[in-house]
Amino acid sequence: MNRQVAITLSSLISVVILAYFAADMDWAAFTDAFARLDWRYGLMLFGFSTLLLFIRALRWRVLLPSDRSYDTMTLFQASVVGQFAIWVMPLRAGEFIRPWVLKKLDGVSYSAALASIVTERIFDLLAMLTFFGLVLLKLENTPALVKAGAGVLGTAAICGAAFMIAAYIFGERLSTWCSNILEKLLAKRFPQAVRSIEGIIDEFVRGVCAISSAKEFALAIMWSLVYWLFIALLYQCGLWAFGQFPTFWVGMTLNVFVAVAVALPSAPGFIGVFELGCVAALSGMYGYPEAFTLSYAVIMHGTQFLACVVLTLLVLRARGMALGQIFTEARTPSAPQPAV
Repeated sequence: MNRQVAITLSSLISVVILAYFAADMDWAAFTDAFARLDWRYGLMLFGFSTLLLFIRALRWRVLLPSDRSYDTMTLFQASVVGQFAIWVMPLRAGEFIRPWVLKKLDGVSYSAALASIVTERIFDLLAMLTFFGLVLLKLENTPALVKAGAGVLGTAAICGAAFMIAAYIFGERLSTWCSNILEKLLAKRFPQAVRSIEGIIDEFVRGVCAISSAKEFALAIMWSLVYWLFIALLYQCGLWAFGQFPTFWVGMTLNVFVAVAVALPSAPGFIGVFELGCVAALSGMYGYPEAFTLSYAVIMHGTQFLACVVLTLLVLRARGMALGQIFTEARTPSAPQPAV
């Protein structure tokens, strides 16, 4: 699909969702919900948002190739800038910024860093599916769309795990097989692209094999579970800010529903789909008024973005980097671009 068409369709999805909510909105109740907001929880929300990025850095350290050491603060800084890029760039192109920033700051191979992020996503899927299953056990009525989303995520996790196992077992042979397939399918029409992809796959397989011990594997699982538990706690803290103190399962339900929703195509920043996930969880599953839920969604969406902006500005100042420089250099031909 043409990149511009994909961007347009993704943005249209966000517009349709927001228009749907706005058409049936009780605006008085929406604004009244903000009056009950305890802004003292703002610092706690900022703290949780920062802590989540630090936990991701700790896990990333385990997933990167073990043939060298890594500075946790550098990994944290790369995670911050990468997360900001995900917020502001279309089609999740920001995922390609984080490994580029790490290469810039610490000389880590771009392909190896990118492979570690793919591995990270597999662990995220497995952790989220674990909590998703627990949430489904607690819910009486589960929408068919949610079950379908869980099935898609489960299939992706199984495929990813199978690829990891294949990489461990076959190593360079897997790279050779992938190269042979590319040669047969694309070499005649796109020879230069095939050579570039073959080089990326070669380092990709080595990157996936970076988890070289049972200890590292256990640490990756542990940090993944901790990460997702703290996301649920972040959502729970948002409810406290509105004077709501429900069971922790409400925060966990928000966690998994929003995760499924933001996997949908949308405008940059998950506009619309984030709110959709909150409404599906709070209003659909627990009966909260939609006006309250959307007020909650706006605050949670805005505070997470604001925290990311502040942290990014601090990182750029500390490193003497400019945001425009990062986006420009990371999108040059030497940096692999996402396929659409």
